Amino acid sequence: MNRRATLRAQATGGRIRCGTARSLVLPLAVAMVFWFGAASAASRETPPPSDVTSSPLAREVETPAHEALRLTQLAGLNGNGKLEHRLGLDLREEYLRFDTIENGRFTLTTSEGLKLNFTLLPWLQQRLENFFHDNRNRFSFGAIVVLEPATGKVLAMVEQNRSREPQRHHLALQASYPAASLFKIITLAAALEANDSLDADSRFYYRGSQFNISRRELEQNPRYLPKHISLSRAFAKSNNPVFGAIAFRYVGPFLLKQYAQAFGFNQKLRFDYPVERSNLVIADDPLTLARIGAGLWRETTISPLHAALLAATIGNDGIMMAPYIVSSIHDANDTLLYRARPDAVGHPISGVTSGDIREMMFESVLDGTLRAAFSRNGKPLLPVQVGGKTGTLRGNDPRGKYSWFVGLAPLRKPKIAIAAMVVDPLSWRVKAHQVGREVVEAFFER
Repeated sequence: MNRRATLRAQATGGRIRCGTARSLVLPLAVAMVFWFGAASAASRETPPPSDVTSSPLAREVETPAHEALRLTQLAGLNGNGKLEHRLGLDLREEYLRFDTIENGRFTLTTSEGLKLNFTLLPWLQQRLENFFHDNRNRFSFGAIVVLEPATGKVLAMVEQNRSREPQRHHLALQASYPAASLFKIITLAAALEANDSLDADSRFYYRGSQFNISRRELEQNPRYLPKHISLSRAFAKSNNPVFGAIAFRYVGPFLLKQYAQAFGFNQKLRFDYPVERSNLVIADDPLTLARIGAGLWRETTISPLHAALLAATIGNDGIMMAPYIVSSIHDANDTLLYRARPDAVGHPISGVTSGDIREMMFESVLDGTLRAAFSRNGKPLLPVQVGGKTGTLRGNDPRGKYSWFVGLAPLRKPKIAIAAMVVDPLSWRVKAHQVGREVVEAFFER
């Protein structure tokens, strides 16, 4: 029994899962129930998945004129004279503006006289906005989201559109962007959870480039594949043939879809403002499945907010917290109507698996795709340990080359989870991993 199996057995009272994906029966129903909100306030009844909404009152009020009444009902006093604490306010996006600071926090007063207080850190938000506005940093579109993993609190949410193309939503909440190699996190999580025989040192084989996938590599026969690499280094180097083989041989279409949904794909993300759904379509064809698992499928899309949530869940020992950006709401008389609280909405993977993934994210920094930004000669450049994952792929909405970074800092008990996305970066200073480094420096220099 390897280390993961031993620790998992201790954590589950001796229950050990099978070693192969095809004979495995996962307790995913639990994760899915959490995702759809069963872990939220006891007063709210969980609807069936197809009817999930971000607010239990969202369908009752359809006109902006009822905004004040709806929020009062949503977050007012309950029958016991105590404040209700519900997440998923479903606010209109016109109320997503950060231009007024009172008592060290961003605030906004709605047309109905309600005062929204945001969770953002003004000094961090402003520094990242200045970084994006710097004329030396040339790109078409960009977005940054910084979360607190233990709570889901949004600490910064920045966007920049330098193109002439109109945008449907705040760029951080739009999910038309290809997830690229960020999806390797899902594939890795599913493989580690489903196969106790896999660990960081497990050996995989490939031939030629580490970017293209062939059917021969799915077979993993060393007689025909002269190159080999460990699982940890394959993740650090973002090796596509290896992750294609993992998706095909160790996970399969059913489990890959189930784990992706447990992490929030194809689901309505609970948030205070509308967020587009991250999209995943699974195929049975082996080569197509391999490309999906390796993050080479443009139809797999994600929002920057969801990308930050993926990293935050890995940093929070596999517990997914509902992200929130509104900390409290007061009426025109300064009466407190609503106060947010942290709320766990899922537990897609174990803490042991999360720890293993964090270690592989750290190897990406030491000797992988993040080495140039965060280390030199195998030694970290920053005073805190950082772990992360990059992604690069062309997309169509908007059209361009996407550069992604998700990361955690510090590695052991992360205080921040980061997602940075840049479209068509024309300077090395503004590629996503450099943006991620800017976030880490800004946060820990304070």
